[in-house]
Amino acid sequence: QDFLYQFVRSVNHTIVSETTLRKGLFLLEKALNINNVALIFTESDLVAPKERVLFSNHKPEKLSDQLLDELNTDNFVRFVSRSDDLLQSQQCLAVGFTSPTGSLGILKVEADFEHVFDETEIQLIELTAELFSMVMGFQGREQESRRLALLEERAAIARELHDSLAQSLSFMKIQISRLQSATLDTLSAKELPSIV
Repeated sequence: QDFLYQFVRSVNHTIVSETTLRKGLFLLEKALNINNVALIFTESDLVAPKERVLFSNHKPEKLSDQLLDELNTDNFVRFVSRSDDLLQSQQCLAVGFTSPTGSLGILKVEADFEHVFDETEIQLIELTAELFSMVMGFQGREQESRRLALLEERAAIARELHDSLAQSLSFMKIQISRLQSATLDTLSAKELPSIV
């Protein structure tokens, strides 16, 4: 409960940034007393697949294609991981969610091999993944609405500039016509012979 309170409080009072998300990862790591928590975003681009990772302790090893496929269908995977950097295997849980950009978001937790995730911890991890998804979704919608408001403001300014420029050009055209007419009248008055 303390983790959820602190997490919601931190994302509610600040603009969600990489620092805010990392703070949430640290809080979850501390609450579960585990080795690492990572937030992974995968974008399936056929030319160059991209992956963005935020983590609390160390960068996790890349997830296999098989695990990614399972996460796309089940949204929850439990597996054992053995890293070259770590001396022993680790118990891992990964929860998938859809990020605001439509890519797959993954919350991955890593604990000692002997650690047994109980039902409460699993629910907390799943709830945290949903919270990350919601927070980033709200931020994405807020940024989109700000972008639309800015575009509307720019369009209004452009209309005003267009209207004032059109008025100025029309005024100049009238003035030029008057000057031309006055010049022609002056020239024709000079060319007429005076009758005495």
